[in-house]
Parts: sequence; C-alpha cells; structure tokens
Amino acid sequence: MNVRKAALLCGLVLMMNTITGCQTADSKETVTLTVNYPNAAAFYQRYGYEFERKHPGMKVEVLTIGADSVTAGERVPDVVFTDTMMQYNKMISTNKLVELRQFMHDDEVSMNKLSPIVIDLLSTKEDQLYGLSPSYMSQGIYYNMDLFKKYGIPFPTNQMSWKQVFETAKRFPQEMDNGERLDGFVTNYYRDIEFASFLRVGQTEGLRFINPDELKVSIHTAQWKAIYTEVVEAYRAGAIYNVAEEPGGTIKPDPFLSGNAAMQVFTQTAAFQLNNGAEYFHLPPVNWGVVTAPVQTGNPTYSDSYSVNEIFSLSSASKHQSEAWELLSFIVGDSSNMKSNMQANVETGIPAISDIKLNAAGHDISAFSSQMAAKLKVDPYIDVDYEIINAFKTVGQRIMKDVIEGRVSLEDGLRFTEQNGQKAVDAAAVQLEQKK
Repeated sequence: MNVRKAALLCGLVLMMNTITGCQTADSKETVTLTVNYPNAAAFYQRYGYEFERKHPGMKVEVLTIGADSVTAGERVPDVVFTDTMMQYNKMISTNKLVELRQFMHDDEVSMNKLSPIVIDLLSTKEDQLYGLSPSYMSQGIYYNMDLFKKYGIPFPTNQMSWKQVFETAKRFPQEMDNGERLDGFVTNYYRDIEFASFLRVGQTEGLRFINPDELKVSIHTAQWKAIYTEVVEAYRAGAIYNVAEEPGGTIKPDPFLSGNAAMQVFTQTAAFQLNNGAEYFHLPPVNWGVVTAPVQTGNPTYSDSYSVNEIFSLSSASKHQSEAWELLSFIVGDSSNMKSNMQANVETGIPAISDIKLNAAGHDISAFSSQMAAKLKVDPYIDVDYEIINAFKTVGQRIMKDVIEGRVSLEDGLRFTEQNGQKAVDAAAVQLEQKK
C-alpha cells in the first residue's frame, strides 16, 4: 500500500469514527423522570420547566397521585413527594425510599449549603436521610412594641419558656383605655384552645400524652400536673385569648392585627402579611417585633417549632436513580431557581439553602432560623391519626373548662381527662378500623 492510499484509508477511518461518535451522542435516549405531585402545573412552574431547560437530556412527567397510592405500589414515580412526616416515615419503614447521604457526598451537595434544620428534621433516629425539602416552616412570638412600651413591660426575648410567656402575658391589663378587651397572649389554635395549649406546652417539654403503639393515654403524672396548673392559672387570670372560631362565622382580624393583643404565635409568613391584613381591615399597621417560639426548659438552643410541608425522596424501585437525584438535587439545591420561587411566593417557607435570606421590609426575622431543630420532636400527629387526637381533645377541653371555672379540682380534672379521654380514644380507634 502506497503512502497516498494509506493516508486516504486513515482519513476514512477517522471520518467513520467521527460519524459513529456523533450518531451515538445524537441517538442517546431522553430520560423521562416521573414525580408525584398534587398539582402538575404548579410543579412545572416551580421546578419542572427550569430543570428541563438546564438538563436537555431529561424530561419530567408529573403524576397527580397521592402518597397513599405510591405506598400501595399502584404506580411508583422516580421522585417521591410527600407532605406529611407520617407519610414519609411510613415509606421509610416499608423500604420505599433510598438513603440519600451517599448521593449528596458524590454530588458535593454539602451539609454546609443546606440548612441543618432541614437535615435534622428529616433524619431518622439512626441518622439516615431519605428525603430533602426546598424549604421549611417556623413559628415565632410576634409582639406589639407599642403595647409593651405603653404598659412599661420589657420586650419578649428569644428562648423564653412557656412559663415565661404566660407570666409576661399576665402583666397586661384585661382592658384597654377605650374599654376594649386586651389579651396578653394569643395562641395559634382556633378550637379546644385551652386544652390544646396544655398539650402544646407538654409537647415542647418533651412529654407524650399518648403512646402511639398502644394508643394508651397518660397525663395523670407529676410533670403533666405542673403544666396543667400553669395553663389553668394563665387562663383563669384572663391573660390568654380563648374565643373559639365558629364555622362559617364572620371574618374578623386576629386580636394582634387589631391591636388588642400583646403577643401572638404566627409562622414566618405573617411577617409579609401583617401590613396587607391591616389594609384589608382598614386598620393602622402594628409596630411589631418577633422572637423565637417558646422552648423546652433547660434546652433553649433547640426548637420543636420547625416543620416541612414538601418532602422529596428517591424511590427504591426507580430504574433511573442517578438521573432522579439530578432532579431532586435541583429542587432543593439550585440557588437561582430557589430565589425565583421565593420572590414569587414567600409563603412557600424559609429557603433550605442557608445563604438565601428572606427580607421582611426592615424587620429582623432571624428568630425563625436561629435555633437547631429538636432531635426528639414529640408530635402526636406524626404517629397517631388526627381523628383519634381530636376525639381526645374534645373530652379534655370540656373538663378543662370546668377546672378553669372552679367546678372541678385540678387533681380530678387530670384524672377524669385520662379516664374519659382513654374511652374517647378507644371509640375513635374502633370507628377508624370500621372505615377500612
């Protein structure tokens, strides 16, 4: 073979290799990733379209099916969405989800980028992580600066206990100068307010009122009695707002918004809604500040007032786990897309990326993210059906009203609540079983 022919042959070989390579690249199939989400249009707007733009080799298909359908195996998406910790934990226990820390390590999605609050909320007792969230919710105590100044009472501070909050609330008179009602503190409950407050204080202190496995009620103890006494005395003193909302009743402004409450529990979204609410009801804006939600006595650096409403996980049955991780990591870790979502709707929560901060028109809202998430959060709604808990609350509220008004002693109130509450729990559990 002469030199000219050899050169021509080499050129043809190189050309064929180039063509083959191009054909391989061009013929690579587009991967379609499925994700369950309650609203397809909302998912595409918040995540899907931008993900597809940045990942041209991937498409997203949204399945508008609930987490229960995923758990039952009716159709299993690549990326699993849940909106409650109960669903999330159930999927972990049934091996539906993939542990994520190795993916995070390989993809260099560091723990430093994502808020430790989200990581801690979604980590199991064994420190395994099966889901991530693009945002989280937080609660705080908003306070009316003008009312505190008027009555010469020091402003609330971060890391107050429930006892300190109640004692501060008691310092306010029950009437304003114009004769209108004034409340020192308003909870975020709208029914069974007194008894719900009692259970919430116990929850913050790490106490369980019901065993989730046996559905056994236990509140007739020294610790619960101390809390019961504290809450009853606060309501007897008229320091806490206790007017339940009537279904279908007239829409009225919250006492805090109308200037008739010194303190009220709200989530971080109130920081962006209070002025709009004042305009809607034709009220002057409240001059407010905010501190952390009440904390456990002796453990002030942790808070049980954090929560997540959107949890994204990888399905253990997915055939595209690596690609699905690309979608999940985009949802929780793409800074530009997260900033865009937050600008469009601040009600989605506090960004999971620590460097992205919410700005509430000059107000200091650092209290909403200044603490660590409680490691052993006691939330009965995670483990027990809400119908069972509500049946217990109804009984407890009726008895607690009698205690506050002096018709029943504290000791008998706790005893009656445990006994009659257990009957209500048992009856509700039977009804739930019959519905299956």
